[in-house]
Amino acid sequence: MLCDDLAVDRASASGMNVGPVIERVGKAQKFVLSPECASVADALSTDYSGLVRAFEHCRLPFRETWIEFVHTDRPHFAAAQMHAPQFQLRPKRVGFLLTATRDDLSAWKTHMLWSLPNGVCSAAALAMDFDMTMPLTKEFVLPSAIEEAAERAALRNRGLLNPDIGPHPGWVEASESVKLAMLRHTNPAMADYHMPLPTGIPPYRWREFYEAMATLARADWAGEPSYLLAVIGLLNARNAVETQSSDLDRLNRARLRRGAAPLYEYKVLHIARRQAKRAYEAGKGSEGHVPMREHFCRGHFKKRATGIFFWHPHLRGDPTRGKIEKEYEL
Repeated sequence: MLCDDLAVDRASASGMNVGPVIERVGKAQKFVLSPECASVADALSTDYSGLVRAFEHCRLPFRETWIEFVHTDRPHFAAAQMHAPQFQLRPKRVGFLLTATRDDLSAWKTHMLWSLPNGVCSAAALAMDFDMTMPLTKEFVLPSAIEEAAERAALRNRGLLNPDIGPHPGWVEASESVKLAMLRHTNPAMADYHMPLPTGIPPYRWREFYEAMATLARADWAGEPSYLLAVIGLLNARNAVETQSSDLDRLNRARLRRGAAPLYEYKVLHIARRQAKRAYEAGKGSEGHVPMREHFCRGHFKKRATGIFFWHPHLRGDPTRGKIEKEYEL
């Protein structure tokens, strides 16, 4: 588990003193995403309008919450190009430490940490603030397409970022109101640890160094806020997930006899069994609706007066009327 690896490695690859955050990881309530749960959140993370729909119902389950998963269980992320291929490596496991910043648990600060295939761990130099009840204001406006293009060009000209990568597909497909909601409710923040002074670099180039580090830190977070929001949405949906407690008592007793530290207890999040793929009855319209051709409907959140609910990917419609073929990146 990443949380256990961090207790030993202390995020040595980050070059920062991440110790205080790692101590909080040890004390947090821990959740591990099963492969199917991680994959469903991956698919949901590209639907920004669905995420925004769930915002007002999203709360942390505990004041200090740790969520981790295997990176390759996220097909969309695993297949994506690296934003900064000269500096980034594909992680093995990824974890988020979420710390509530409001008593009703509707706002939190998130630190992101990960392990690498070579066994060492690292941490993002940037944290992220989430606030699910932040109202939109007229003063908050979207950057224009020209401004966005100019910013991306400036970053690429520094030679840090992959020039072939454009905006997140969820952002491209979102309406202006959805984009405003995403920007207003998620904001970069200072991490609870700091980058040490650069060595071997003259002071007059320190600003350039820190600007490059900030660019790489933002690249580490690329796509991650929407993924985390999808996970929190699943946790808050009334019908989405089931939890299974880990049973490490026997293993930990053996570790203690060997003088090794015990492993952390955690809960595994599974997609609820009743959310298995289902097919609607063929040929039956309802309440005057004309039956549709058979088609695949991807998973999404539905908002009700009693909260948010999750609809698993499923087939629906009448196959005798034809079939609509769609491809989704999952």
